[in-house]
Amino acid sequence: MNKEAQRIWDDGHFVMAIEYYGFKISLYSVGHEFYEVYYHPDLNRIEEIRKATKADLAKYLNRIELSI
Repeated sequence: MNKEAQRIWDDGHFVMAIEYYGFKISLYSVGHEFYEVYYHPDLNRIEEIRKATKADLAKYLNRIELSI
């Protein structure tokens, strides 16, 4: 397991998951950083884990619902 994956599994908090271009992308917070885990359901494997940029986080904005 790579360093980023270990950090997510040990200290990460699941935020949300989206479907995006055939992937299921799970967003995790770790401290003050966010990580995306790209899962390919047809291949049944994780394809990529990477630190999310501000542009990456934009994919999630229209999916956030707040209840008051």
